[in-house]
Amino acid sequence: MTLIVQKYGGSSVADPDRIRGVAERVATTRKDGQDVVVVVSAMGASTDDLLALADRVAAPPFPPRETDLLLSAGERISSALLAMALESLGVPARALTGAQAGIATTADHGRASITDVAPGRIREVLDAGCVPVVAGFQGRAAGTLEVTTLGRGGSDTTAVALAAALNAGLCEICTDVDGVYTADPRIVPEARMLDRIGYEAMRQLAAGGAQVLATPSVAYAQCHRVSVRVRSSHGTSEGTLLSDDPTGPGEVNGAVIGVAHHRAVRIGVAAPDELADRLLVAERILRAAEGDDHEIDVAVCRPDPGTGELSFVVHTDQAAALAAAVEEIGPGPRSAIRRDENLGRISVIGPASVSRCCAALMENGITIETAARLRHGVRILCGQDRLDDAVRTLHTVLGLGTPAMAGAAVRR
Repeated sequence: MTLIVQKYGGSSVADPDRIRGVAERVATTRKDGQDVVVVVSAMGASTDDLLALADRVAAPPFPPRETDLLLSAGERISSALLAMALESLGVPARALTGAQAGIATTADHGRASITDVAPGRIREVLDAGCVPVVAGFQGRAAGTLEVTTLGRGGSDTTAVALAAALNAGLCEICTDVDGVYTADPRIVPEARMLDRIGYEAMRQLAAGGAQVLATPSVAYAQCHRVSVRVRSSHGTSEGTLLSDDPTGPGEVNGAVIGVAHHRAVRIGVAAPDELADRLLVAERILRAAEGDDHEIDVAVCRPDPGTGELSFVVHTDQAAALAAAVEEIGPGPRSAIRRDENLGRISVIGPASVSRCCAALMENGITIETAARLRHGVRILCGQDRLDDAVRTLHTVLGLGTPAMAGAAVRR
């Protein structure tokens, strides 16, 4: 029998009916002659609910160790309920925590990285004729008994890591979209889904704001050459295959692939007057913020004569981490002095022309904050109030909605 790892996100297990639906899907896969290992996220908004509970009993920031222990409960609940649902269908199943599944991590609470996977326990469950149902997003700090969480998209990374350790034939990320698109289909109705995409192309899309796969999971898949298929947890579409196939159309060095975007925040930080000193401050801030899932853009500017400033642009979800990193370098003149939340960041993945992109946006009355040609595409900052318009404009002018130019998919 071939082995497949299936991961189901929070929306797929959001309520009892959906959990039973996932159980039926897993049972069908098993009847088709495949061994199955399942990884689950927390139910719906339960992670936010747990944080809200913490807020009612304590003032933030919460202790990182206890926060990890608290948040890991969400995935454990999902895994136990899904195992029960499988048992009710006559499919033997065993729920496992990340630690029980052999996931070893760094000791970085809230943003741990997987260092090793010992799949012995999972193989024992499989050999006993049962379906292992693993709580995603968590593990155990190597050499300790401490529970850790993996940060944004951690269940994706759990699934890919287990697939690599078990030499699975495929890792399926079952979610609420059919696959990877050339842009967010909720914003761009003519966005197209691609049959397959290369690792590097997907990594760039994820880093640019696409949420269909978490950036660390793509990097792990690329490093270990795990074939990943993104598909709907409800329909029958084959979805998008992520692999190292260089002949696929979703390669960074070929045609333009897609347009990713996200809401952004710019934080201005006062810094010493000398350029070398400002760069040293920037390095210290970046080192303190290291480990976040989204890239941090850095620009050094002098808005007024004799005044040095560092300008950091980050995903809205990473603004708090960056602000904490700024505080970490010490109080005084190097604290955050300016915060602009009306920004959107767009990433065009592939060999697009900066001038063409900017001209198209300006023709549509969209003000551009900055634009730059990067190694794998074009990066543009604009006002958040015109972000959706900018994505639609670029998707159209780059011809991504036509069959000849269709690339990989993005979702935000």
